[in-house]
Amino acid sequence: VDKPNRHQYTVQCDVGGILVLNEYRDLAWKVYVDGVRKPLLAVNGTQMGVIIPSGGHLVEFRYLPGIFFRSLAIGVLGVCLVILVAVYLRLKRSGVVRELEISVQDMPGNVLP
Repeated sequence: VDKPNRHQYTVQCDVGGILVLNEYRDLAWKVYVDGVRKPLLAVNGTQMGVIIPSGGHLVEFRYLPGIFFRSLAIGVLGVCLVILVAVYLRLKRSGVVRELEISVQDMPGNVLP
């Protein structure tokens, strides 16, 4: 599998070594060998690599920028806020909010001005 944010390779090594990927090394890249996260190595200054033990392995490089997940969370919170405001305004227009305000003020022991 070779996608812009994911590279997956099946490797077979008689002896352990380093698999070098000719891709610019960025801390957002994560590498997994047989599903276990491994340290991402800086190779030749700007490339990335991972230590591979002998034998057959599935190696996967995934690009997971933190800004994406923060942006997604902010977007979801924004949508929820818009929905809450829309529901509040709709209830206010229908008079439900005003009725609730009046009923709270009529409660015994209420000290609201």
